[in-house]
Amino acid sequence: VRVLGVRDDHQTYAYEVAATLRTSGVRVATGVASLALVAVPVAEVAFAVVRRARSGRSVLAGDRGHPYDRLVARGWPALSASLAYVTVEAVLAVGVVIAVHLRSTAAAVILDVAAAAVLVALALASGALTPDLGVAT
Repeated sequence: VRVLGVRDDHQTYAYEVAATLRTSGVRVATGVASLALVAVPVAEVAFAVVRRARSGRSVLAGDRGHPYDRLVARGWPALSASLAYVTVEAVLAVGVVIAVHLRSTAAAVILDVAAAAVLVALALASGALTPDLGVAT
């Protein structure tokens, strides 16, 4: 059985996750789509780790290189920067609701991939992956 085109041990893991979701009464599309809801915080952590590792600092060291901090440093009011985050989460939530309503695992996977691509593009545009711009706290 091929699950989402993955192979070997990843295929087994993906199959087990799908089986767990199905036996717990959660549709696979719902479980996959819900991953988009954690995309922003997971991306924040991933970008911080990449940025800090590229600069040679400890990945546990704090900095002001997060997209929120960069928006504020560019002159955005703190409320506007926060609302930008809320807007991204709201758009992802609407996408999740649509994917779940369609009961389509393919739509859910497309949503997750699109969310990841948009978040990486925004990180690149804001400089959130650039190590020299992160200022230590």
